[in-house]
Amino acid sequence: MSNKYRIGIDAGTSAFKAALLDEAGNTLATGEKQLELQRQGNKVEMDAIAYRDALFELLAKVAGPYAANIAGIAISGAAGSTLMLDKNDRPSEIISWLDERSIGHVPECLADISKADLRQITGWPCLDSFPLAHISWWKANKSEQINNAKWIGLCTDYLVFALCGKHAMDYSTATTMHLVEQENKAYHLDFIERLGIRREQLSPLVAPGTCTGEITDQAARATGIAKGARIYAGAFDHPSAARGCNITKEGEMLLSCGTSWVAFVPVADRDWIIGHNLLCDPFLTQEGGPYGAMFSIQGLGQTVEKLVTEHISSDSSVKYKLFNELAQAAGDDCDDEIDMLSDTVPALPKERLARAIMNGCAKLFAESLAKLALPVQTRRVVLAGGPAKSPVWPAIIKKYTKFDIEVTDSFTGARGAAKFV
Repeated sequence: MSNKYRIGIDAGTSAFKAALLDEAGNTLATGEKQLELQRQGNKVEMDAIAYRDALFELLAKVAGPYAANIAGIAISGAAGSTLMLDKNDRPSEIISWLDERSIGHVPECLADISKADLRQITGWPCLDSFPLAHISWWKANKSEQINNAKWIGLCTDYLVFALCGKHAMDYSTATTMHLVEQENKAYHLDFIERLGIRREQLSPLVAPGTCTGEITDQAARATGIAKGARIYAGAFDHPSAARGCNITKEGEMLLSCGTSWVAFVPVADRDWIIGHNLLCDPFLTQEGGPYGAMFSIQGLGQTVEKLVTEHISSDSSVKYKLFNELAQAAGDDCDDEIDMLSDTVPALPKERLARAIMNGCAKLFAESLAKLALPVQTRRVVLAGGPAKSPVWPAIIKKYTKFDIEVTDSFTGARGAAKFV
């Protein structure tokens, strides 16, 4: 049996996905593990130990009979969720990127920084959410804990640490921390000083695909994966998924529909991305390739989840199957549309309501994409995420966007991560 098997992990907001690949890149096994988000008012957190153990459980399942011959594991995923470790490596809670406790309250130490300046430096514009806000909240409410913390970082970096005992944050994932000068690939010391944290509390910055260490005894016992397996830094989830379906050149686009609906587009000109107020990822710049531009309708997947649960079915085991069947039954001529930015839900039969939800999402996404006026004409589009699994939704998205859409599965991000091994 070859020792060239590799596992890619896509650490999503609400689930982990894993793909086991052989040396030739063939997918031999996949698996998924749901995650529990703890919601209390405007707070959204995760238990760090449960988060780590969910990864271990999934790795054990996917590695299966190949566990003794795994060459490496790479972690990509949704970042922007923050935690810290004490001097004994005990974790705090993880504050999710979905958390809203600081929304509308820019930290005083950052109040004179504009979103435009932040975007120019880091590639992203968030001042009242994501790690900048999380760290500021800890400084205001848990000052002793964060002042004494051994490490402060992101959830995916924590998973790397859980597997190999060493910290490393790749340049792509680091973008979501809002502390890194994207073009220089170095920490922006002014922001660190403003937040009152120390450079030594943060992870070393590395290129995606950097080997960070070998699997620890604890992780090997928990997963069944043999000692010697190497752990690699991956990337943020959308650029990882783009790699997984070979979206690498200008004129190509990944439509990734999950918790948020995101269009990921390779673009050579960083100034164009920043000037059009898009999120910017370093993507393939390390090897002389393009940046990645991202447009996001944040939380659209959550809105769909809420509508389906409240108006179609609350039974998690069947609700999306029923949702698809109802939308299909409504027929292609059904042009009902829900305004996905409104709280108003029209009084429609369930068949038409299901179709209206799908139509509404596709319309909103298509209108948003049309406004982008991309610098290169789009020639190839790949659809990933939950709607890609629907027998109805891809055709609806094609109808509204006018793109000839290719459909991939929900493990594209995990396969993209495996490419880093």
